[in-house]
Amino acid sequence: MFFNGRPVGFDWGNLTIPMSFQRGRWYEMEYQVFLNTPGMHDGWVQVWVDGVQEGTKTGLNSRGTAGWNVKLNRIRVGGWYSNSANSNSCPNPAQASTMYVDDVAVSTQYIGPN
Repeated sequence: MFFNGRPVGFDWGNLTIPMSFQRGRWYEMEYQVFLNTPGMHDGWVQVWVDGVQEGTKTGLNSRGTAGWNVKLNRIRVGGWYSNSANSNSCPNPAQASTMYVDDVAVSTQYIGPN
């Protein structure tokens, strides 16, 4: 799992969580993002899988110095696989992968496990 966000001039950092997912099984994924105070590095992101916190990244400057008007305005849900992205060299998967996404919810407060 890999969380990344990096608009030009802002620092969202990277959060890599080494996990293996089983085929044919549903997972509940939760992300919580706290934007920083403008000009400070006090933002953070947390990631949960099936109700267990699997990763945290702190010290983020997601607003840069642009002020309080910088908000989250887009969420992308999905996955991506490439055997040649960013000059990586990795083998093609042994089996084709299919990912299903269901029941996406966005909130300004904790939703909790279903």
